[in-house]
Amino acid sequence: EDSPWPKGQTTYEFIDSLMEQLSGFDGPNGDLLDTSFGSTCGEYKGTQALNTAKYSRYYSMLEKDAMGRTEKKRAFNDYMFAAQTTHKKVNPQKVCAQLDEDALKRASQRDKDRTTECSGLKSRDACSKYVHWEKAELDGEAVEAKCAWAKGKCVYKKCWEQRWSYAIPLEMIYLTPLTKWNPY
Repeated sequence: EDSPWPKGQTTYEFIDSLMEQLSGFDGPNGDLLDTSFGSTCGEYKGTQALNTAKYSRYYSMLEKDAMGRTEKKRAFNDYMFAAQTTHKKVNPQKVCAQLDEDALKRASQRDKDRTTECSGLKSRDACSKYVHWEKAELDGEAVEAKCAWAKGKCVYKKCWEQRWSYAIPLEMIYLTPLTKWNPY
């Protein structure tokens, strides 16, 4: 079959294990978890939570998604790696999502109650003027929650805000200590 696309590796490779040793902007002592959307990212094909302060391309979700998958890739078919950071000079990215049935199974009772509250509002005006919950009132790493009008009904949405740095390795040089060490 003649395909215009190059054939190559599209799985976890040696470069992934090398990049996972590199720290992002939080430095070597950085220890961050990605818990957006109410689920925690884990090490690729592992059961431990992934330290997202180090660069990674592949990761696993500790819970299955709607398709029953747990293994994920941050980019497409390229070598783009990402590390989460708390560095203030990195612009934050904010994402809001409606809690689906799977997320509601794991959600706190407060989130379940808020979902019921929002779904009880029947007009766009009532929904948009309804309560907006701030970070202090939320569980986990969410920064805000609100009722929002979507597809003709009022739904409960949670928002997360994170900062990420990206790396595309062009060349990696590993040096041996033998360049300075001479036993004679």
